[in-house]
Amino acid sequence: PRLSYEAFRALPKTWVALAPQAGKSVVLGQGAGATGPADKPRRGTVPEGFMLSFVAPGVDPGEPGDDQGPPGAVRRRFIRLTGCNTGGFTIRWADTEPADPGNRPSQYDFSCVRPDREELRQKYVICYLDFFGNPWADKFRFTDIPRYNRLLERWAEAACRFARKRFGVSLFETGGNERDLVAPETYRPHFPDWHFYYMDPIKAVHAGMKRAHPDNRLIIGNLCYSDRNHVGALYVAGAKENFEILAIHAYGPRGVHVDMEQVVEAHEEMAFRGDADIPILLTEGWAAFPLPESIDRDPVWRRGPRPYKPQEIEHYRQAVLDGWRNLTTPRPGMYDPKWVCGARFFVLNDHWGGRGWAERAKPQYDDHGNLRGFLLDGYFIGTSDPDYIKPFLRPWGLIDIAGRPKGDIIYAFPPYIPRHRFVAALEGPLDTVRYDPVREELTCPAVLAGRKYVATAEFTNLESTPFTQCHWRLSEKNQADFPGGYGFVYEDGVLDVFTDEKADRAVEARLSGPSPPRTIGPGETVRLRYEIVFDEELAGLGEDGRRKRIRPLCDLYFVWDGRPYHTDAWLPRVAVVKEKPQ
Repeated sequence: PRLSYEAFRALPKTWVALAPQAGKSVVLGQGAGATGPADKPRRGTVPEGFMLSFVAPGVDPGEPGDDQGPPGAVRRRFIRLTGCNTGGFTIRWADTEPADPGNRPSQYDFSCVRPDREELRQKYVICYLDFFGNPWADKFRFTDIPRYNRLLERWAEAACRFARKRFGVSLFETGGNERDLVAPETYRPHFPDWHFYYMDPIKAVHAGMKRAHPDNRLIIGNLCYSDRNHVGALYVAGAKENFEILAIHAYGPRGVHVDMEQVVEAHEEMAFRGDADIPILLTEGWAAFPLPESIDRDPVWRRGPRPYKPQEIEHYRQAVLDGWRNLTTPRPGMYDPKWVCGARFFVLNDHWGGRGWAERAKPQYDDHGNLRGFLLDGYFIGTSDPDYIKPFLRPWGLIDIAGRPKGDIIYAFPPYIPRHRFVAALEGPLDTVRYDPVREELTCPAVLAGRKYVATAEFTNLESTPFTQCHWRLSEKNQADFPGGYGFVYEDGVLDVFTDEKADRAVEARLSGPSPPRTIGPGETVRLRYEIVFDEELAGLGEDGRRKRIRPLCDLYFVWDGRPYHTDAWLPRVAVVKEKPQ
């Protein structure tokens, strides 16, 4: 399943893709030289100091690698059309110090480091320091840890000196990807848990980087999950004063294209540790996920692509809109966009993934001989499906596997969010309760199950034209309640919002007073008042022994400039209790 250059050149000269509206189509460009639709959608502004980029998986045809996407020239061309401003390149320990120096000084050869010139042209450039997979060093990785770290530190210093002198780079990243998911078999009995195994070499890399130049900064993390205890584990293992930026993958539950709770908790934990000034970088986690069920559960995707439906394309557009709006919208007292210094959208393009998994994955069986999963590159993949490690198409991108745009989303990256102000409050005062069974400092507001509370919301249209077909709703985010391309339909100029009336609601909300207007004029303000009740089922404990917490949101769906939009206002994240805290 590869797209050759010849096949790419044979594509139709005019690319046509479904627009988000009613199955109509729009000409998006001419062949490989596409520059976009004649009537380009409006693009948003990248905040000053914000590093914006795409994850763009895939190697060129014929090259080795797990992922195969459209040719690199196609991917770069589309990235060039966006507001992305961040590039990067990699320096590998195995390539630049291929032999064990023994007791002699290390000899480095950085002539193999040849960054793509397109990457170096960007406003911000990150150098990735890859110390994994060095054959000679791996032989004593666990048998002589001090020597391993001493040589790693020496290499990091040399690599950072080279990168700074040759390319002017002062921003570095290291530590691998989602190492919090590494299988315990990979590091035990040498380290008691993943965070010690993770931080041990990073401390060496950071020391070498700082010796190369004190102004160099190191990005660590790339964590799969980032609640307070997860981030706190890094500090327990020695993260303090050994990094300057925290990278996270803030994937959220269904209906949340960026799990802002992870961003908030990551910042809260760093502030608790005295590092409130350390910014967060989303290296993944602002994405097209979760996919609509029509794609997520479509068995066709393992075999190959199919045409995208209009509603699916609208889903991708809403994923971009919701993610960018969340990252750039202040939530007074709850979230400040200044905490986030950048984001990589995951991902630019559809791609065939896992092409080398079958050769590298080692099957793992239970005592009865049943397949329980695979050990792959130090990670455990739990599955009873022997075909899981075969290549399959990942339909995650804003352009498809053939390099064709899905609608015109890619030409409006980052998107323009209609200007508005939307705030909500839960009338109190509210008591405070501890929600973690171990850490006394982890507290949150508390509400009583079954009691009526009053929530207020205020929305102002800051555009010069009206917002029409406004649909309002206050609820919690759960499996049955999701904004995005499959949470509503916009067809033939009519916006319909889905509501599952049969779904059990953990938060019941009833609008008090007159119904809000369907049209909000320029400069107009709408004020809403709700009575809300939190269900007793929320008063229990989660599997981790913590109190359950929930953040109700006031949602607004509307049409502006001929297209549908979604926005929301946050209420406090609360724990539900059965009795008033003492």
